Amino acid sequence: MRGVCVVPLCHLPCYLCRGVTKRMSEGPTWPHEYDEETLEAEERQRREEHEARRAAEVQQQEQELLEVRSIPLRNYLMQNVIPTLTEGLIEVCKLKPEDPVDYLAEYLFANNPVEEEADA
Repeated sequence: MRGVCVVPLCHLPCYLCRGVTKRMSEGPTWPHEYDEETLEAEERQRREEHEARRAAEVQQQEQELLEVRSIPLRNYLMQNVIPTLTEGLIEVCKLKPEDPVDYLAEYLFANNPVEEEADA
């Protein structure tokens, strides 16, 4: 009986039986071999992964839209506010007044380029 499987009632050659036995020990390989709980858990996991990917895509789209919409505001601030504000902050750092916020406010009122243009 050389070459015949030693498993009782098995008449396959040993190399075939070992392959079948190995596959069986690795667990089910076909969907119908899984129980319902396993299938539901896998489906739930797939849905959660899909929802997470979709949420990431939506978040990226919202971020891009926010950046596009903020460009006009950023340009306005860079053109009209930042130059005067920077000069005022430099003055505050040089003079180190007792109330720097009040000093900065007074500086901005005194050096408002919009009022200077309206007076001219």
